[in-house]
Amino acid sequence: MSTTIDSLVSDEDRQGGTPCFPGTRVPGYILFDYIAHGYTVDEFLDEYDIERRKVVSLLSDVKKQIR
Repeated sequence: MSTTIDSLVSDEDRQGGTPCFPGTRVPGYILFDYIAHGYTVDEFLDEYDIERRKVVSLLSDVKKQIR
């Protein structure tokens, strides 16, 4: 099964192709690491300069994939 997460971008010249939030070098998986370790989305946003709408978009895309 192939999956696509539209809210992330992958470029071999950035982070070795790891899917990142658009316009950043922050891999999307870091958000899930934060959540898994008990941190909130707000704490993630405080740490990284990413727009809330991009985080919400990623969470929404993942939700669609697992439905």
